[in-house]
Amino acid sequence: MNAFRFAIYASLVLSVSVAQETAKPTEPEYNRIAFYLDGQGSLVQLERQQVNTQTKVKAFGFAGAKSSARFNGAKSPVRFKADDKIQFVIRLDSQGEDPTTLINLDVLTPTKTTREIVLATAGAMGLHGESNKGTTTLSINCAKYGEHSFRFVPATKLPPGEYVVTSKGSQEGFLFGID
Repeated sequence: MNAFRFAIYASLVLSVSVAQETAKPTEPEYNRIAFYLDGQGSLVQLERQQVNTQTKVKAFGFAGAKSSARFNGAKSPVRFKADDKIQFVIRLDSQGEDPTTLINLDVLTPTKTTREIVLATAGAMGLHGESNKGTTTLSINCAKYGEHSFRFVPATKLPPGEYVVTSKGSQEGFLFGID
């Protein structure tokens, strides 16, 4: 009878250790690709677009200029409700750096055909130029997620609008909207 109890105990220990092995969170396969993390722990793709930077000059620069990062389309097809728990996962090269310096969550300004972030403006003949870097960036809270990734959430509730997640070293944006 002792051998029987030992066999049951051994199989229970083995099944618990296997369950713990499979309970690891699902992580992105590649670096610098952001995903929405749903309530069941699944990664959901966000709208993915190249960052298009554009500089518009007025009257050959005599009337000023504006530099912006633009994304096609007035609204993202990926939509969340204002009451949803918004959280994301991104895999990054460096686990030793502060992820808040590597990840940006920005508010986009929609137009009829695009969404954009104004990066810099310049006055007449290039005078009184100023960088708008950081004016659209929202604070995020980050924590390690799995072995190679970070989970991040907005520090405050996001109001309805259009948003983009970018990471240092990437030329892509991961877009979504809040209704």
